[in-house]
Amino acid sequence: MTRPIAALALTALLLLPACTTLADAVDARGTGTRQEFAPAPDRMFAVVVTALDRAGLEVVSADRATGTILAQRRATWPGDDGENVAVFVQPAPGGRTAVEVVGKRATTTQVWNGTSEAKIMRAIAEGLAG
Repeated sequence: MTRPIAALALTALLLLPACTTLADAVDARGTGTRQEFAPAPDRMFAVVVTALDRAGLEVVSADRATGTILAQRRATWPGDDGENVAVFVQPAPGGRTAVEVVGKRATTTQVWNGTSEAKIMRAIAEGLAG
């Protein structure tokens, strides 16, 4: 009798969603989508903040001194449980600016939606073009 209960408890624990935080997105620096752009970091910083809004994310903090922008998308049910995003805007060689976007699903059990990294990069490119 105790074995089936123990097995059921273990299964329930394994199925519980593991949550991510903005800190997890920051800690994953170096693993995101990275691209270089021609404008200087100051201009790119402003473009990225606008692009995050256009991509449906809420900017939680933006620190120009470190070049770090943190944003979130709240859960919208059904089908989307949110996302935590860190964006790093840094000077690159040749007067260019490197932008890295790291997106982490708010819960690790939702694997079918992916992250917004590519969508954010497209919004950045559109912001520079327009």
